[in-house]
Amino acid sequence: MRNILVTGATGFVGSNLVVALRSQGYHVRAFHRASSPAIALRNIPVEHVVGDLLDRCSLTRTMSGCDTVFHTAAFVSFRRRDKPLQMEINVGGTRNVVDACLEAGVETLVHTSTIAALGYRTDGELIDEATPYNWGTENGYRYSKHCAELEALAGARRGLHAVIVNPSIIVGP
Repeated sequence: MRNILVTGATGFVGSNLVVALRSQGYHVRAFHRASSPAIALRNIPVEHVVGDLLDRCSLTRTMSGCDTVFHTAAFVSFRRRDKPLQMEINVGGTRNVVDACLEAGVETLVHTSTIAALGYRTDGELIDEATPYNWGTENGYRYSKHCAELEALAGARRGLHAVIVNPSIIVGP
């Protein structure tokens, strides 16, 4: 049985992922803040770990024994005043997750991104994951998620098997 850590396990994407992983028989550690309501996981047999993305040492300890980490945690806001905190949590937190994965010997990091981290096209064609980011730095959420992707890619260059998924563009059955 694989041992999986899900960051942001009480959020929309994270809690649904935890349910899906448990239904397939995986052992799941649900990583979330103390202030996050875990109501979506109340009847799901998971190992709850309270922590903070900004505490790399606790992340490394939490990842011990895990072979896969799904990083779904993020600070979502569209208020300008939240940009500094988004950069700290979404970018710095992802950097900590990447570093902790490397330190703990995690086999695979699955980083959850967003369509907001992709660029736009001016030629009327559809975008895809190869469309370069070209929005600038004004929107804190968009920019922080783009920078978080860069952290995951930096981890891949350092030897981490990292996958970036974008749940807003996944298609299929």
